[in-house]
Amino acid sequence: MARLVVEVDDQRYSLSPDDELTFGRDPSCTVCLAADDPGVSRTAGRIRVEDGAWCVTNMSRKRPLHIADANGFTMPLPVARAGWPLSRRAVDQERLTVLVPGDAWTYGLTLSLDAPVLGDPDLPPVPRNPVTTQVPSLRMTDNRREVLVALARGYLRPYPEYDPRPAGYDEIAAGLGLTRTQVTRRIEDVRDRLVESGVEGLDGARDTRRALCEWLLAMRLITADDLGWLDARTAAAGRLRPAVPIVPPGPDTDGFAVRPQVRVARAAHAAASALAPVLTARLTARYGPGWLDVVNAARRSRGLPAGHGLGDDRFCLAVFARDEAVRGWAAEAARADAAALKSLADSAAHGRALSADAVTRAQHAADRLTRWAAGRPAVG
Repeated sequence: MARLVVEVDDQRYSLSPDDELTFGRDPSCTVCLAADDPGVSRTAGRIRVEDGAWCVTNMSRKRPLHIADANGFTMPLPVARAGWPLSRRAVDQERLTVLVPGDAWTYGLTLSLDAPVLGDPDLPPVPRNPVTTQVPSLRMTDNRREVLVALARGYLRPYPEYDPRPAGYDEIAAGLGLTRTQVTRRIEDVRDRLVESGVEGLDGARDTRRALCEWLLAMRLITADDLGWLDARTAAAGRLRPAVPIVPPGPDTDGFAVRPQVRVARAAHAAASALAPVLTARLTARYGPGWLDVVNAARRSRGLPAGHGLGDDRFCLAVFARDEAVRGWAAEAARADAAALKSLADSAAHGRALSADAVTRAQHAADRLTRWAAGRPAVG
């Protein structure tokens, strides 16, 4: 049976079939991802051989994991509750990436099947269904299907565009040309039917959109193929989904009428423009003129997308917030501002609804980052 190689940042673990690896924020885990990030469960997951195959299991009671395959398709492993599928994924490809979303960052573990262990040259058969599923009866009409696909659109995009957050009802209504009441009734009708079927975790007064998305995906009631179906359906009905306009950064010409997404994008651009010169100098001093290759290699090892340069505002903010060359050189408060602003800029780029408070937070973070950069000489 093959060994499994697990890579996290600059750490590499080669597991034999008798080994087990755990990961989370607790120092007792084999891999402690971030002891100070409360968004990561104490024990987020486990990797070991089960039923003759390497498997990743979600051990959290509150937080999902997400598995990105070699093609970028990402699938959540929901919290294991009664009535839900076994929250386990077999390593059925040569390379998978386990994403662990936290409050400060999304952490990545790269899993690779290594050469077979001596004495057992045969790999175990790939399971026909690498994720255990069980589907209660649910009549999926086209009207229900379209609002559910719109709800989970971010989950269905290939990694790194994958965005594991459900859409809001107003956002869905605007994109499908429906009223908020129509959207709410259709989604709540599905939720109610699943609760009646015994699916736990979907009842109560709290917002259950995230749990519903993860359950539907884990059960494969909606898949990435449904994105094409939804686009064709809305186009045929003359209900084209509005896109967020990408406009050059500049002064507001119509005051608060400027869309929140645009205002956040402008804030990110202002901060990145101020950071780029001093960050370039720092990276060059630390890694040499080939710093971009070094930074991208480190990002890939964590399951993060590579970038083309600091001219990309979101890439610039991500590098400033996360790269090792910045640790101890930049103030931790500034790095936290960059991480928060990058997250808001991601939401803006994906067309997600943003509140006035989110715009204000983005602008304040950009102001602080600009002031920080102004106080740093453009040397490493």
